Amino acid sequence: MDNMRSVLAAHKKELLQLKNVVAVGIGYKTRAGRKLSIPSIVVFVSEKLPAEQLAAQDLVPPEVSGVLTDVVAAGVIKPLQSFDHSFDPPTVDPTQVVRPLQPGCSIGHYLVAAGTLGCIVRDRQTSSPLLLSNNHILANSSNGSDGRCRAGDPILQPGNYDGGQYPRDIVASLNRYIPILEADNLVDAAVATPIADLEISAEIIGAGPVKGISEAIPGMAVQKFGRTTGLTRGAVMAVEVDTNPIRYNGYAAPFINQIFL
Repeated sequence: MDNMRSVLAAHKKELLQLKNVVAVGIGYKTRAGRKLSIPSIVVFVSEKLPAEQLAAQDLVPPEVSGVLTDVVAAGVIKPLQSFDHSFDPPTVDPTQVVRPLQPGCSIGHYLVAAGTLGCIVRDRQTSSPLLLSNNHILANSSNGSDGRCRAGDPILQPGNYDGGQYPRDIVASLNRYIPILEADNLVDAAVATPIADLEISAEIIGAGPVKGISEAIPGMAVQKFGRTTGLTRGAVMAVEVDTNPIRYNGYAAPFINQIFL
């Protein structure tokens, strides 16, 4: 893995400058949709085009510093909010009022359409429960100095797009967030403080409780539940992924050291 890291570090800048490339990371070579046990530098593109449709300078080299590359179509990476959902519903409809409040349900800053409550965490200092989601869901895609949100802003469940109304559906207040910057970002994250006496369950809708944490590795089986996507299962395709800038409400933010599923 150390050799792969050094190869990625040496070549990621040039790879990210190629046409249609959206991200690069460390994973395994695939063939006809099957993962092979061959480590590779994975190059994610918005659209996989035949070689004859690309200029020579835009072709991903078959290898870099002796390490094979693998080109994977990923589409355009963007923060997701409020799209119509289409999936086999679990017992709980995540777009409706969910009580006790559960990860996987629709939630959002009162000025945001809707997104997903990721999980329940605890404050390191107070041990009080907090609601974890994205900055672009709980903090209105703020860079920390644009006035798009303030600590204490109301959080609705369900989110606006799903019929949530202020002040009727307030379930929490914005506690703190990591600003999204036009420099390297590690996370798109924010936490909110639930209102007093709100009943909360840590069980993710359709998936159950979080039983622990572990380091992601290529090929690891994963699952998630989203307000828009429902329960989806897959595998880690790449780790230590760096992206080209992603559009956020008028500015572009690159991310580093990500996991690609």
